[in-house]
Amino acid sequence: MPEFVAIVGAPGSGKHRLAHQLKKTLGRNAAVLSLGDFTTEGADPEVHEPGAVDWNALDVALGALRENQPTEAPQLDRKTGTRSQVIMKPAPLMILDGCWLLHLDVLRDLFALSVFIHCPADVCLQRLIEREEKIGKRSPDESQEFYRDIVEPVVQRYIIPQSAHADRIITTPPTTMDVEAMTDDCRKLLAQRK
Repeated sequence: MPEFVAIVGAPGSGKHRLAHQLKKTLGRNAAVLSLGDFTTEGADPEVHEPGAVDWNALDVALGALRENQPTEAPQLDRKTGTRSQVIMKPAPLMILDGCWLLHLDVLRDLFALSVFIHCPADVCLQRLIEREEKIGKRSPDESQEFYRDIVEPVVQRYIIPQSAHADRIITTPPTTMDVEAMTDDCRKLLAQRK
């Protein structure tokens, strides 16, 4: 069975970037699965409410991966909001990134290591503006309003409290020492499997 690592934080905190940075460092020993890809069809992936997640699809994918079996997993096209299916092969270390990974007890119990990325709201907002402008989804003014009215209340009420369940809390941008410490933690998990 693979070891599972969670990287949690607000939208724009750098979860996905850190997950892929770890994957690059760990090579074929790691694979990344993003909770954002499990957004229900038609839901805005930036809203990040529990109801926007296809929990059944996530449960099926995680069940197969826990059994060391390949599984179909969604891949979200953020520009169009559509999903396609890809085959996700299990790796010794499965790195999951997402806003809700420490929200539910049943999910928390899956992770051998969990990390919360604390990111100032102004940095998250700037990243959201850049991301949404890049894909042509919202203007900067629309993104600011969206963040202020929709995203920030969810972050304050639901996402930040998950930090209480994290094994490690880091700030954005992660320092070289943060990444090295996480890489060491991941290598220890891999060594325990042998």
